[in-house]
Amino acid sequence: MKYKEPEIIIPELESLVRPSRTWTEREDAIIRAYYRRVPTRELTVVLNRECKRERSPHAVQCRAQIIGVTHER
Repeated sequence: MKYKEPEIIIPELESLVRPSRTWTEREDAIIRAYYRRVPTRELTVVLNRECKRERSPHAVQCRAQIIGVTHER
């Protein structure tokens, strides 16, 4: 059996930990559906409200490029 290092939890630091910045399937679906159809700023406002996140318009643009929806239709 392999030795497993015990997990260290420091309460003072735990309160400073930022939430995960990974993108959800829901966020990706919204971007796929509306990117290039509505202005990015408005899309960002709705995306943040619907998914309870704080994404910037630049982050939305970068994510759209990563998931491949930035090409012309």
